[in-house]
Amino acid sequence: MVVKELKYDHNKWLYCKGKYSWNYTRLDLDTLSKPLWITKGLNCYTEDEGLVSRLLSKAVVCDVKNLRLEDQIITWNELKLLISSGNIENLTFCYSHVEYENNKIVGIDEILQLLPNVKQIRW
Repeated sequence: MVVKELKYDHNKWLYCKGKYSWNYTRLDLDTLSKPLWITKGLNCYTEDEGLVSRLLSKAVVCDVKNLRLEDQIITWNELKLLISSGNIENLTFCYSHVEYENNKIVGIDEILQLLPNVKQIRW
């Protein structure tokens, strides 16, 4: 299922498929029958630290240019999947961080090495 933007806000996932950014539809990940292909942006605003991890189990491709994570803890491998397209231009981490499998926090210098096209970072 191709979606332009995906955001989590007020305890629900919303997606935008079409041309207009204001036209969001609710998405129930539990009943999703096809894997997700996110083409432009992913925004997560929640205190549920494992939300992105659960989302990635439903995603097959992440071509996002804009990635905003708030109150999230993700693994190094999850970050690599989120930015695997190499298209990230805007990265925002609010109260979020990336951990190795041994729970050690990944430094920003290592993260920046994976972001050749980044134009803006908010940390």
